[in-house]
Amino acid sequence: MIQVACSGCGARLKVPDEKAGSRGRCPKCKAVVEIPKVEVEAAVGAEEEAEAAPARPLRAVRPRAGTATAPRSLHRPRMGAHPAGAADRPIAPVRPRSGRRAAAPPKKKSPLVVILVVVGAVVVLGIGGAVAWFMRSDEYAVARRTQGFCEALKKEQTAKLADFFPQRTPEEKLAAPLGAAFMGAFVQAAGGLEAYKIQGVSVDGDRATTRVTLVLKNGKSNADTMTWQKIDGEWYLDLDAARGGKPK
Repeated sequence: MIQVACSGCGARLKVPDEKAGSRGRCPKCKAVVEIPKVEVEAAVGAEEEAEAAPARPLRAVRPRAGTATAPRSLHRPRMGAHPAGAADRPIAPVRPRSGRRAAAPPKKKSPLVVILVVVGAVVVLGIGGAVAWFMRSDEYAVARRTQGFCEALKKEQTAKLADFFPQRTPEEKLAAPLGAAFMGAFVQAAGGLEAYKIQGVSVDGDRATTRVTLVLKNGKSNADTMTWQKIDGEWYLDLDAARGGKPK
């Protein structure tokens, strides 16, 4: 028999001679114990010396196929070190932690959505182009001039009314204030202008007409037709039409 001391708990163990050179596990602390190789004579002497001391039987441990059994201290890998054979093991998929949802794949845009977006963009561009064209048109310019004249008439700004008449010649410079004063006096006689509404604009070359309804403060309404003429790119009231006096 071979007497061995456990490196884990210090227990003295007896092992048969045929186990020499192998490894076993301590029955007390389960630590792996190296069984040394001894000569036959040394083993006999050790057996005689160990007969007086009590000993516990050693349970043999079967090593796993393809791996070597080492003491417990040798099985602890160092920090950052990879265990033997780890590179050959398949990598298991990582499961998401409870409470966390895996990221969903991006959704593909439907062709119908793309078509609707394109059609909407074309419609918006078309409307914007139409509005821009109208704002540059003569109809828009005449409507704006008519609105400015009615606002000055409503606020009784007689001096500003003269700016809506042409003043190229001395005759026109004299007639413009008279026409403005006539229109202002007519509105003031009715107590002032309460409101106005532009009914329509008609342009024919360098001449245009606007149909305006004037609501006076005395409760009466007058439908007036203003005649405009285009001079040097700007629209002015026709003096000949304004000399007609009272709005129609």
